[in-house]
Amino acid sequence: MGERLFPRVRTSVPVSFSCSGAAESGTIENASIRGMRVLAAHAPALGEVLEMDVKLPNGRSIRVEARVVFVEPPAEGVRPVFAVELTHPNEEYASLLGLLFGANARKGTRRA
Repeated sequence: MGERLFPRVRTSVPVSFSCSGAAESGTIENASIRGMRVLAAHAPALGEVLEMDVKLPNGRSIRVEARVVFVEPPAEGVRPVFAVELTHPNEEYASLLGLLFGANARKGTRRA
């Protein structure tokens, strides 16, 4: 398998979003400049557009808009996983990625 056009970084960052009118939360498992993979209690529908609030350690959050491009088929006893593509990447999100890549490089963590 070849290199990805945009590398991903493994992480564990809290995120919240609205799914079918209900407030949901999850954890970003990996992220890239184009999107992220999220582990959550409930997965949104494929194609759904979400307003997502990425929680920062300092208490602030970054809002991004994303479209669901993948939903892992549900399995018993396993939390749902879905992937989103950012519809409007922003500078704050890009800065967060820079920090995550830098932190992982210092720890020697491999990319996802």
